[in-house]
Amino acid sequence: MRLLMLLVLCISFFSCNREKNVTIELPPYMNLPVVELYLEPGKPFRMLITESAGYFDSPNIVPVENAYVEIVHSGYTYYLTPRPFGILPVNKKFYNYTTDPSTLVPFNYDKEFYVYIKDPKGRVVEGKTYIMEPVAIDSVSFFTDDPEKAAVQVKFTDNPDTKDYYRIIAIQDSIGGEPKWDRIFTDDAIQTEQGGINSNYIFFQGSKVILQLFHISKEYYDFITSTKNASESNGNPFAQPSKIMSNVTGGIGIVTGYQPTQKEVIVQ
Repeated sequence: MRLLMLLVLCISFFSCNREKNVTIELPPYMNLPVVELYLEPGKPFRMLITESAGYFDSPNIVPVENAYVEIVHSGYTYYLTPRPFGILPVNKKFYNYTTDPSTLVPFNYDKEFYVYIKDPKGRVVEGKTYIMEPVAIDSVSFFTDDPEKAAVQVKFTDNPDTKDYYRIIAIQDSIGGEPKWDRIFTDDAIQTEQGGINSNYIFFQGSKVILQLFHISKEYYDFITSTKNASESNGNPFAQPSKIMSNVTGGIGIVTGYQPTQKEVIVQ
């Protein structure tokens, strides 16, 4: 009995005042320009430039205004000017800098695009990229044992001699709709040269599906993966912080190019 009382007293003693408030002085956060540039041949140059924010700052999107933006390619210089926020219907990406509608990204997969940005604060962001050559969709087929929904299989020819990265987006009903299937993957997921990638049972029978296959750069693959990991680790005390993998200097973000291939099919 005495041993039991002693044990209770010890537990009570060590349980008292175990909580303690600790104040940690965080270093001041330095805002950086955040840049997203997606070059697509035959479309105007479009770029989003915003301001990064600290973890405890308001989540509002703050545009960087009146920046000097140029893109140099194959001896030509293209100048982008500020615009009100716009949005691309396929990937739902915003932009606030663009060329005029008649100045289009050239169809060139061999020459480098160099990006230079200088904002009113004197901050300079630089980056470079190529436009990845398109990979054609060879076939699309559906399979199902459900009277209402089906899965899709998309086949295309992968180059076995190179390390390749892909993104596939499937939108149901119209190009302005929300993607029902959006996946990035490497050719490690492809077992044969004529590779196939499968979705889950998510498409309704009789509906129209718009499929887009993107051959993407490793830098873009790393950027998407790292932003997804950062989003999933946010607020999770057991997750490791994730750094955004950028391919620009002087800021955060991605400059990349691609030429998607597209097929429209009816689920049946």
